[in-house]
Amino acid sequence: MNTITDLPFGDDLVIPETTATKPQHWDTFPSILPDLDAEEYHRHPAVSKHGLDDFRKAPSFFKWCREHLQPASDALTFGSLYHTVMLEPDLIGQRYITVPREAPRRPTSIQRNAKKPSLETLEAIQWWDEFEIRGAGRTVVDHNDIQLCNQMRVAMLENTACRNALTELREFTEASLFWEDEKTGVKCRARPDIIRTDDLIVDPKTCRDATESAFMRAAYEFGYFRQAAMYIDGFEAVTGRKGKAFVFLAQETEAPFLCKAYVASPQMIELGRAQIAEDLAMLAQCQKTDTWPGLGDKVSELNLPPWAMPKSI
Repeated sequence: MNTITDLPFGDDLVIPETTATKPQHWDTFPSILPDLDAEEYHRHPAVSKHGLDDFRKAPSFFKWCREHLQPASDALTFGSLYHTVMLEPDLIGQRYITVPREAPRRPTSIQRNAKKPSLETLEAIQWWDEFEIRGAGRTVVDHNDIQLCNQMRVAMLENTACRNALTELREFTEASLFWEDEKTGVKCRARPDIIRTDDLIVDPKTCRDATESAFMRAAYEFGYFRQAAMYIDGFEAVTGRKGKAFVFLAQETEAPFLCKAYVASPQMIELGRAQIAEDLAMLAQCQKTDTWPGLGDKVSELNLPPWAMPKSI
């Protein structure tokens, strides 16, 4: 390969701590766990890129988020569904369940506790109780969301570069990586969507606009450049292999679901690496002193962003 854009995308389709038992190798660093459940991964105390995003806002915010588990948002649930459809479509039925359109209205607590509920209410209670049993361990999602994700997958597979990045040479799917930062000793974790045998890391991303100028802004706003750096470095720390590149598969969430493969530039990764190193150093200090500052106690002057200010002022 002569340039970073000469990638092998050919035309051939080839949570907070609980009392639950810790998985095997939970405390082993470095390690790669191909089959660790996502819930177990997220409750591991090692810091992730998302955690460092919270820390960069304010150490006290990071500490609060670690101590107060928030329920999954609709956006997060959709993102998880999208990744399952894209990466492991055979597992949709194991992870998700939809409420049939003909399902009765879910009974309220008042209806369930009524002394003389109607026959219709009793039938609805029985139906929902059976549904809860069938859906145990699965996430309830909207049928339309599954259809949308399936349509997005079809569109993704019609794009040659995206299709081959997604399907060729796959070695691991959502493997969990754990390692200690060499300089600070902070324990880190990452969960790349795809690790390929050619050492490419691939990450599908939904977006409003997949054009280069728009996705460039999204990569900065949502810290994708930091993710690319942390995942590539974590991959090397765990496997001893240098990541060849970090590939984003950007896809719009509205028809016709345009998509585009982008490779994180060396400059993007270096900026992400510098910020991650800065955050880890500060986090190590906060952990050592058990001091978690907020946004500061001093009054600061507030101005408008440079682009909003007239040049004459």
